Amino acid sequence: MNLLFVLHNWIGYAPHGGTEIHAQDIIKAFKQYSTHHIYILFPDLRECKGAIDKFLILDTRNGAVKTIKLNFPITFECYKHAEWSTIAASIIHQYQIDIVHFFHLLHYPLNFPLIAKQSGAKVIVSFHDYFLVCPQFNLLKENVRFCGYPDASLSTCDLCLKQTFGYQPGTQETRRHLISQVLYHIDAVHYASQDQKSRIEAAYPYLQQKASMTMGVGLERSLDPILLGDKKLDASQPLTVACVGNFSINKGADLLLRVIDYYCFKGFSNIQINIYGNLHPPYEAVLKNIAQVAPLKLHGAYSPDQLPVLLKACDVALFASIWPETFVLALSEAWACGLIPIAPKLGAFQERIIHDKNGILYDPLDPGSIIDILNDLAAHREKLSHFLSEIHHVQYPSIKDNLTEYLALYEKVLSSPEPLADALARMVMTPYPDFWHSQSTPAIVQINPVQSSNLIKKAWRIYRQEGLNYMLVKGLKYIKVRLLKM
Repeated sequence: MNLLFVLHNWIGYAPHGGTEIHAQDIIKAFKQYSTHHIYILFPDLRECKGAIDKFLILDTRNGAVKTIKLNFPITFECYKHAEWSTIAASIIHQYQIDIVHFFHLLHYPLNFPLIAKQSGAKVIVSFHDYFLVCPQFNLLKENVRFCGYPDASLSTCDLCLKQTFGYQPGTQETRRHLISQVLYHIDAVHYASQDQKSRIEAAYPYLQQKASMTMGVGLERSLDPILLGDKKLDASQPLTVACVGNFSINKGADLLLRVIDYYCFKGFSNIQINIYGNLHPPYEAVLKNIAQVAPLKLHGAYSPDQLPVLLKACDVALFASIWPETFVLALSEAWACGLIPIAPKLGAFQERIIHDKNGILYDPLDPGSIIDILNDLAAHREKLSHFLSEIHHVQYPSIKDNLTEYLALYEKVLSSPEPLADALARMVMTPYPDFWHSQSTPAIVQINPVQSSNLIKKAWRIYRQEGLNYMLVKGLKYIKVRLLKM
């Protein structure tokens, strides 16, 4: 089996996150436990600023890297791109790709999955955020607050996109319609959590009928019981708080700064805060100034295998994400290192953490409750033992679990031949505009999922009654009529 993993970034080429780490772990597992051949396609963000005109293909078997240079760059608003369509088809044919697995579509034309399908490959889409629901992939509106999706109307979305990007009214509806055409023809979907699944399906309900799996990002290690014996239960010792992951605005950097500022004013006598991860501007300069006068330790970037040592002396992990996270690898890492998570009652945190058992959930609209939680644990250190005993029972997937689930999905997709009627319905879809943010409504023949379903039934009926040759003749005539109407 030849697989093409499509990512929006790759480790060593730009600052990366959990999606890239997960893909890297899966590739290592594939090498260890299977003979399948994996290629990675990603943009070279070291050289591309804004529009993307350079991509790389990495052969994970021998480490060879091939460069793809475009004559016409791909922009953020690109739905289709003629040059890329030709290149993408040639990649699939040259490397004899069986399955294209999209980990992300950022930096690519949104119709890339359709090109892959039309080139003969099976297509699986993993949702690691909400980019295919909204250009604001983390669902943060213009004032950097969670918009409340799916309870936000399309008009509310338009107001936000107008304020944030300057897009004209109707943009969100147009974009979702175009993406709907793409997702309707893919073979399978992968969600990271049930919370995310429900939010994605609110935009594209027909995905409920697709082959799918709901599986979180795996972790190589489990909780080491030795770590629990090292936890400090003496209230005379400061409560050691770890902030794990990128220190950025969507991860709640502003809220964490407010908490740090509070303790700077009140005094850090019984609280020690440690920050592990990349510090995004403008927070780096501010935190370095605070660290000079307060018990705040900045540890910088880390590799996952370093965390057990780095977090050994910490008691709790503080999370402050302001959007509905889809899984949160750092939460699994905190549990694996024996830390008690303190997190907002939102998204995957709310789904994975059992409040007052294996962690503590706080109301994101009541940020002061974080102070109350930290002060209570600092003053009553014996409460840690209760949480630590519950952490023993936490379940999260391993990398090997991920590999098993992926392989099962791949085999299911490959063993499910696409009905000829479905293939015809896909091929007669008429061209759409190059960009999804166009203000004017394009003069195109739109085939929505309902129309496609009717077309499939009609084609199947003709096939059964008249045979394959007659159906193909009718199909070609249908295409000709559609093209003449454009």
